[in-house]
Amino acid sequence: MAKECAYCGSVGPFTADHVWPNCFLDRFGRHAAHFSVRGQQVHGADYVVKDVCETCNSERLSPLDSYFCRLYDEYLVHLHDFNSTVALHYNFNLLARSLLKIAYNSARQGVSDAGPLAVLRGFIAGRDSCPMQLAIFAELVSPTMVSQPDGSICKVMPNMYRSALGQFLGPGGDRILLRVVAVNSYYFHLIVPLKHLPQADFDSAVNQFSEKLKGVVLLSPGLAEVTIHTSPQDGIRSMVPQLRAYREQYSKFFAKKRSSQ
Repeated sequence: MAKECAYCGSVGPFTADHVWPNCFLDRFGRHAAHFSVRGQQVHGADYVVKDVCETCNSERLSPLDSYFCRLYDEYLVHLHDFNSTVALHYNFNLLARSLLKIAYNSARQGVSDAGPLAVLRGFIAGRDSCPMQLAIFAELVSPTMVSQPDGSICKVMPNMYRSALGQFLGPGGDRILLRVVAVNSYYFHLIVPLKHLPQADFDSAVNQFSEKLKGVVLLSPGLAEVTIHTSPQDGIRSMVPQLRAYREQYSKFFAKKRSSQ
């Protein structure tokens, strides 16, 4: 069966598309430790997908990468402490599409179900209007206070980036897909239905999420600015179980990085 472009369905020619925009990786640095769910290992390679045609990559998706990097330069590059406040100016269309592109590419590259995001590929590529059943929340996470062996407390800033599958355990959580796209102190929570829902059911699940996760702010297509305050959630706590489970792999990865410098 011939391979089809993940965004337009054409049969090529194809190019390699970075899961995270190349311009972002140039800015952030290519030193991050990535955990491969598929390979169950820690590595430092950039994630790429190879099912995007040249036209989509260079014409339809490239402006999204440029917008994401401008957003990084103005906002995402900064690490925020407790009790911070940010007035976030944004273009909802470009922000939503750029975040969905990262999430969709990440889901296809990993082992997550990309089906609910594939429904939005026309919107991501700029062919379709914004879907009604899409919710995006912005969050400014707190630093993490970590206990040291000597009894002291160390403040760890959320200096990282990740695209991950989330889980909402509240009412309606079994009917929605939650993806998180995070850069440093900024977490963006993307909610789409696993399957098409009555609008009232989707809105109810979104409201439940907003009530349970304190400090998140819903982004609106009708607004160009929103004020975000540091939330009660810290930026690294959700990664602790994975870091503990693969402690030896992470230790070996960073030891190798230090020895090569």
